[in-house]
Amino acid sequence: MMSKILSRESKLSYIKDLWRREDSFKGVNLSDIQINKGLYFFFNRGYLKQFLNFIYGLYDLMILLIRLNQISKINGRKVKLLFIARNFCVDIQGKKKIRIASDLFDQSTIFINSSKEHKLSRLDDVKVYNIGLFVKLISDIVKWKGDLVERQFFAYQLVNDLILRYDVFESINFFWFYDLNSLSIIFSQYRDRHKLVEIQHGSIINYPPYELPAPVKVADLFYVRNEATINYLKDHLCSGYNCAYKFIPYPSVHKARVSGLNILYASTIEFKGFHPIFKEFVKNYGKFYPNTILNVTIRLHPRERGKENLFLPDLKEFCGNYRFDNSDNWLLYNAIEGLIVISPWSSTLEEAYDNGYTSITIDPVGKKRFDYFLKSRRFHYSDNLIGFFENSNMN
Repeated sequence: MMSKILSRESKLSYIKDLWRREDSFKGVNLSDIQINKGLYFFFNRGYLKQFLNFIYGLYDLMILLIRLNQISKINGRKVKLLFIARNFCVDIQGKKKIRIASDLFDQSTIFINSSKEHKLSRLDDVKVYNIGLFVKLISDIVKWKGDLVERQFFAYQLVNDLILRYDVFESINFFWFYDLNSLSIIFSQYRDRHKLVEIQHGSIINYPPYELPAPVKVADLFYVRNEATINYLKDHLCSGYNCAYKFIPYPSVHKARVSGLNILYASTIEFKGFHPIFKEFVKNYGKFYPNTILNVTIRLHPRERGKENLFLPDLKEFCGNYRFDNSDNWLLYNAIEGLIVISPWSSTLEEAYDNGYTSITIDPVGKKRFDYFLKSRRFHYSDNLIGFFENSNMN
């Protein structure tokens, strides 16, 4: 079924069902959190700043459309387009860089920031076009279009259709298909003119947005981490569609030995700090293992960058070494022989498993999400880490 055949009601019903199932899976109402953030942004920021952001976004959109018009007049020229947001960037020596599959893009790529709240000036020394700021204002104005989700979807479609009408793109790339910006492209009247590409940003298997067959072809090409993900997509989200798949290569890593018990904790934003199971572990580790040093590296969720203070209270009496990992690639920064990766349900667990590390999920959500790994000797679920290490002979 082609996207343009679906009614607006069918599209919105599909979008809201995606989000409801994701919320139910995690046991939190993330859609409400997103809506509250949007309302906070509208009512608590000064009108002058809102107006300036609107002008900034409108200017970027106009400059982008002029550039696309110029490219369209050059026969045979095609460019890659990547929709980006601050979460998918890393700051290295004061410069923003892509943190996922950066090798797929170069200086000729057109970067579009879809975020409604955050500006990005440059990425890899290339200008970024901030359309989300303009989308934000449109969605605040068109009150008659329905609830906040419906208004934002309408605004993204309005703006992105202005971009997609140009037939100048080698490919249109995004890191997840189920945000409103990506869905507005997937459901666009111009969708069939373009090659859509999703680049895997997290674990896909068993994650609700990918569980059910989509009502349309979500992407023509998926960049993924492993063969299991390809098989899952073929049987679930992409069932009935002829999609292509390519691997994102992992870096080649030379692992070094470091004395002690070495753990990387990958956070998830829902807990606003450590998961209770991990809190208990770092609090009591020294009592049970006074002769083995514990080295903990904390890998913050991208939306927690700069919020180390959320974790510091639980580290005041910590008997060991800790550090925060803000690198663009945790595999290169933590190339430690015998490293153990622990998380409630971060997709870092899947990356760790793919690269030969032992992984431990400490939340029932993670146990459900990664159940296909649990038969392996390198993947575990535990709600008592002290007991786990006592019985596993890993310490």
